[in-house]
Amino acid sequence: NEQNMKQYQVEKSTDGRTFTKTGSQVARTISSTDSYQWLDVTPNNGNNFYRIKALENGGLYKYSQVVNVKTGKNNSAISVYPNPVTDRTINLQLINQAKGKYSITLLNQAGQQVYRKELNHIGGSASEPLLIGSKIAKGVYTLKVSGNGNNNSQKLVID
Repeated sequence: NEQNMKQYQVEKSTDGRTFTKTGSQVARTISSTDSYQWLDVTPNNGNNFYRIKALENGGLYKYSQVVNVKTGKNNSAISVYPNPVTDRTINLQLINQAKGKYSITLLNQAGQQVYRKELNHIGGSASEPLLIGSKIAKGVYTLKVSGNGNNNSQKLVID
C-alpha cells in the first residue's frame, strides 16, 4: 500500500555506514502491484551497500534493510557489515557459497560463546541479519562462520 508515499530514494555506501543519495523515484499510488527499477551505472569494485529511504508526504521516512552487492571477481567470500555494529544487528553476507548448513558463533575476548545460530544456506549469495539483542555488551568480538569446508573468523566491534 503506497498511500501517503511521496518518493523513494536509493542510497549507496562503500562502508555500510555512510550513505549518499544516488537515485530517486516519485511514488506511484495507482496500484499496490507497482514495481520500481534502478540501475547503478557506476558501481564500485568490491562492496556496494544499498538501502531505500521511503519518504511520506508528511515528511516522515523509513529505511529498508541494507544489502551488499559485491562486484568484480566472482570469488566466494563471507563478510559482515557494518563494523562496528551500531544497531544490535550484524549483517552476514554469504557470497557465492555452497548450499548447506553453516554454524555462526560470536565469541567474546575471553573466548566464551555469547551467541550461536545455525543457518541453512540455499547456495549462492545471500544476506542474513543476525539479531544479537541487548544482552551482549559493547566491545570487541570474534565472529566465526563454519560449514562446507569453510572456517572464517572476523573481528567485530559492537557499539
